[in-house]
Amino acid sequence: MILRLEEVTKSLAVKIIVGPISLDFATATTTVLLGPKACGKTTLLRLLAGLELADSGKVIVDDVELDSGSIQSVRRKIAYTVAGGALFPHLTVEENIALRLERANVSPPLIARRLAETTELFRISPEGFRRYPHQLSEWQRFRVAMARALMPDPQILLFDDVLGGFDRLSRAYVIGQFG
Repeated sequence: MILRLEEVTKSLAVKIIVGPISLDFATATTTVLLGPKACGKTTLLRLLAGLELADSGKVIVDDVELDSGSIQSVRRKIAYTVAGGALFPHLTVEENIALRLERANVSPPLIARRLAETTELFRISPEGFRRYPHQLSEWQRFRVAMARALMPDPQILLFDDVLGGFDRLSRAYVIGQFG
């Protein structure tokens, strides 16, 4: 088991947003969280990604309990992408994709190798590296966000409504390619 929730709860003021919930997510599987708007799906993903801490219970990632002392080391194993990709508008495509590895002080040759691999996977041409997010179509922004998520070669991929803005045909294509 790579991810586990044990009786996890998360509240906002006096309202319980998540839980208590216990779940196991097996290695090499795809799991989809379905539910109505504002039922806690995003909060659950943020708990799994280490962006929020549970009020009670345990979030376990790769046999390490997520707490304030372990968040940084665990977060390196996780890629979390939100709807719209959340690209930084002041950074170029290349800078957006390479950002996590640069912040982790990864060597420039390794960054260049991973950049070549991920941009080839998502068919992002080197000519597009100097463009900014506002110069991209929604489909291109999605591909850049996915390349950025995969750049550090994470063990866990968490996607929060990344397909929400796409039409039915585009969603079907993405799910067929990456789902």
